[in-house]
Amino acid sequence: MKKIAGLFIIFCFIFGSTICFGEKNSREFEFARDYIETLRFLKMSVERHRESDPDNANYQNDVDMALTFMKNFRLDNNDLQMAKSLLDKYVNSQNKLIEETAVSILNAYDKLIGINTRILKLYEKLYSPEMVNNPDKVDQGLFMSEASDLVAEREHTEKLLLEANILVTIALVSDMPDEDGFLSYLAINSKEREELIGLIDEIFGSEVRDGKTGPGLTYPDSCGAAIRQVLAGNSSSTDGR
Repeated sequence: MKKIAGLFIIFCFIFGSTICFGEKNSREFEFARDYIETLRFLKMSVERHRESDPDNANYQNDVDMALTFMKNFRLDNNDLQMAKSLLDKYVNSQNKLIEETAVSILNAYDKLIGINTRILKLYEKLYSPEMVNNPDKVDQGLFMSEASDLVAEREHTEKLLLEANILVTIALVSDMPDEDGFLSYLAINSKEREELIGLIDEIFGSEVRDGKTGPGLTYPDSCGAAIRQVLAGNSSSTDGR
């Protein structure tokens, strides 16, 4: 058995590891794939809050609604931590654009976690036994002001994520110019390209696949749509130049 294993290693060394272990994925593909997977978590969050919206759910009372909202924000933070774990390894990437993009996205995810935590504390204070039993103590003006600030911060952070998403699309483009001096090639091969398109279609469904645009798209949808547009465009893959 040891002789066989030794011969296998020698064979791989002589003829190349790709024959024995398969072709290695490009770092651009791996980064894009892991990033798209983080968008799955963001989309889950959006859908969770949409389902718990008072217009779509039946609550017994305000406390019941608040408990559902608080549960959702805790789940959001758990999902964001999982999303971060997918990108942590890219903060030391040899590709500087991937490194900078990963850092930008991780910072935005940290901001979302902080916003969610502050929203949770606000709800916990508002619906504490003391406040529920003594509603006159509730400073509604202060609550509305703090809630408004948090909404504005969330919108700003989502804008940062959309900007970081543009960097992801740029990372998918090869820095090798074409014969006219333009950057028109992708940095991934056709197999990787199709896999990423398939992953986007699985996560986002027909709205993104069919090229829907406009206010109906959530920000995770918009991110997925932008990446898909690049992948489905006319740029050649590395094995199709």
